Amino acid sequence: MAYSIKQARATRLVVSVAIVVGGITPPRADGWQAEPARLNPKSPEVQQTAQRAGKWLLAKQLPSGNWTFSESGGSYDPGATALAGLALVESGIPKTHPSIQKAAQYLRTELARKSSYTAIYTYDAATVTLFLDKLNEPGDTQLLVSLLTALRNAQNADGGWGYYVTAGSGADAEKQRAGSDNSNTQFAVIALLAGRERITGVDDVLERAARRFLSTQDKLRSGWGYKGDFAPSVSMTAAGLIAIGAAHACDRVPAELVLGAAERQPNLALVATPVGRALAYIERDLPLHHARSRELIANKGQRSN
Repeated sequence: MAYSIKQARATRLVVSVAIVVGGITPPRADGWQAEPARLNPKSPEVQQTAQRAGKWLLAKQLPSGNWTFSESGGSYDPGATALAGLALVESGIPKTHPSIQKAAQYLRTELARKSSYTAIYTYDAATVTLFLDKLNEPGDTQLLVSLLTALRNAQNADGGWGYYVTAGSGADAEKQRAGSDNSNTQFAVIALLAGRERITGVDDVLERAARRFLSTQDKLRSGWGYKGDFAPSVSMTAAGLIAIGAAHACDRVPAELVLGAAERQPNLALVATPVGRALAYIERDLPLHHARSRELIANKGQRSN
């Protein structure tokens, strides 16, 4: 599969989530990088960039309150709208801003049209959950409970999630959900962690997801791919770190399983542990992704001139 501009952007986004949200700093070649990164979400440079991005998003919002995105014949407008709304809030725009409220109302209306929350995309269910949970308006409580319950119940037997939030167990249900992949799995994990206090049974689900990643880590390159026999990638390796970190935050994955002896002996190189090996893979491969991104963007600019 050709490396696309969309993949390059997704790589930067997901790695940023793993590093910033998970509190993970990439390791040096000689071991664990203990010093904090120079940039963080509160850095002036980051805040200024977020504010510029927020203005750009506001200009792209449709009169109906949504943002639109489609791919391969499928429409992901709810997911795109939820992500845009979440980004606006995180950029500092008040939750009461008319654009935020229009986006939220669009999502409520769209979901009210569905007879069930068990026939929508996992991406949509997860991102809508993240956005509405961030707004935390009392009127959305039941909707959030329904979405979180649907996500929890859509976990496949292998601990992952597929494209569709379809209820039930067994081969037929998993076929309807299109099997498991690590991209959908990361979105489900992040949403369930955010809404963990709203429903029961989330910790068990997060533990299964983490153990799925721990048991499928690539033995040679130490990362994870999109699914099955796919080669490891930076974005999907970040997804694995997110899932492991989520379960560890719930005290469901023992520190020694994730960090090995490094948890008890801080001077021991973390690169000898599952998390450390994954971080070392990202450190090695991320510059290649950045180089590909710059090349693709430069080529696109040349074609448009």
